[in-house]
Amino acid sequence: MWHSVGGGESGWATPDPVDSNLIWSSASGSGMVGGIIVRFEEKRRQFRNVEVWPQQSNGPADGVKYRFVWDSPLHISPHDHNTLYVGSQHVHRTTNGGQSWEVISPDLTLNDRSRMGSSGGLTPDNIGVEYAGVVYAIAESPKERGLVWVGTNDGLVQLTRDAGRTWTNLTKNLPNLPPWGSVRSIVPSRYDAGTAYLTVDFHQVNNRDPFVYKTTDYGKTWRTITNGLPKHMLS
Repeated sequence: MWHSVGGGESGWATPDPVDSNLIWSSASGSGMVGGIIVRFEEKRRQFRNVEVWPQQSNGPADGVKYRFVWDSPLHISPHDHNTLYVGSQHVHRTTNGGQSWEVISPDLTLNDRSRMGSSGGLTPDNIGVEYAGVVYAIAESPKERGLVWVGTNDGLVQLTRDAGRTWTNLTKNLPNLPPWGSVRSIVPSRYDAGTAYLTVDFHQVNNRDPFVYKTTDYGKTWRTITNGLPKHMLS
């Protein structure tokens, strides 16, 4: 009943919303540790590697061209199922089903090089599992083509409304947002292009408080929507 669809242990298996024969899978590990993307065809039980950057990215983050973590975001455009987005420190896009990829953003992270050294210890784990400064969430609006929300694992929220030609950093507009959160979940509204919801995770800096925000004006202003959610217990 169950079978592999390619990719790796850490990534996502995402069915094509139009063609149920196709499944897109991702991962970080070898392969090439460079944005592994696999296009799996169910009818033939075959897959093809269409990874973003075909060069093995072992070593600390400051020495690699593209920083892909083990659960990099993979997002299929709601407007064209042949268009996919994946994230390193940039947003990468294919419009031909993975045959080729283009970079459609600058580095959208803080690019803090002081946090990109070796993970340390007796057996350092430097294969993209723990890289800092990566795009950690990608979501295109189902109401407006080319409007793409992005979150990073070093606390930034970015937006393009012209399919990547220009980007706006919205982070300062989120009230009472501490630094160094992981912006993992962004959900654009299905009904209004200017509306989106996002959550920010701070457990890696020992903060378990809920941080949930909503905007209705393309990120120019945000309000918290955490009333009734308990904060973490104080020690």
